[in-house]
Amino acid sequence: MTRKKLWPWIVGGLLASLMIIAAFAIIQRVGRPQSPAEVAQAYFLTNYTQDYPAAWRFISRGDKAAKIRQQYLAENPPATPLQAGLLQQLAVRGNFTVFATAWPRPEQALVSAELNYPDRTQPALISLLEAAGQPEADGPALREQLQNLYQAGQIQWVKENVTFNLTRDPDGWRIVLHWDNAIAVRLTAAVSPDLPWEFYPLESEIQVMPGETRRVNCFARNISDRTITGKAVHEILPLEYRSYFETVQCFCFTEQTLGPGEAREMPLVLRIDFAVPQGVAEFSNGYTFYTLESFPEMQGGQ
Repeated sequence: MTRKKLWPWIVGGLLASLMIIAAFAIIQRVGRPQSPAEVAQAYFLTNYTQDYPAAWRFISRGDKAAKIRQQYLAENPPATPLQAGLLQQLAVRGNFTVFATAWPRPEQALVSAELNYPDRTQPALISLLEAAGQPEADGPALREQLQNLYQAGQIQWVKENVTFNLTRDPDGWRIVLHWDNAIAVRLTAAVSPDLPWEFYPLESEIQVMPGETRRVNCFARNISDRTITGKAVHEILPLEYRSYFETVQCFCFTEQTLGPGEAREMPLVLRIDFAVPQGVAEFSNGYTFYTLESFPEMQGGQ
């Protein structure tokens, strides 16, 4: 590549670095007094970039009484350095605009903000971030791939209004998540008798807040000496509330092929709607893998 062709990439890289530094300077002021609006923005950014150890510091003491740090980080594994860099490149292109702050009580604040950010749960970005999480990941190639997605207009955006509930703890303003109201999602797994695979979720139960998008992994291994293609069906219970349970990404959407002895972790991204009725305490999300020959064309949950 000639020096003339390199120059725009160098300038672009410097500008992107400056944008990232500016956008995340607020996060570095964790130990100082911060306004509710600053805490809300910092909490959102640390979640968006999957810097969950930093996000933990913005969560209220009341919520931490319902869930310990180890459990929180087990449910929300932090991004790798390369993944974090790509997520920060996405974050600096978005906008977090506070349009109202209400004070129901002196120790409570409600921060309403308009969020306009790249949808990190879209398939193209999920695949990119999965690749960035591999030990042999090619950083420059993945950063270029992300830039190409932007230039091709293939990045989808999410624009929504969100209200953050904050409480004044002894160490400053903190986000209230009402973890004591979380909904249990139980994950089950099975395989048909003619499919010689091991298959199970890495977490059998997770706690999900209404409106929250969560990612979990399932593990599959072909224990035979031949290559086999399988496909999964799933069933969501209770049936009358399944419309409030969204499967954003799932290995069950496509066929899965495993070679002899091959093992694979397969991602599942799910979301519970904000409007889920009160009183719904849990969902059951069950998956069954079949060979293509025995796969049922009409299956409940499919």
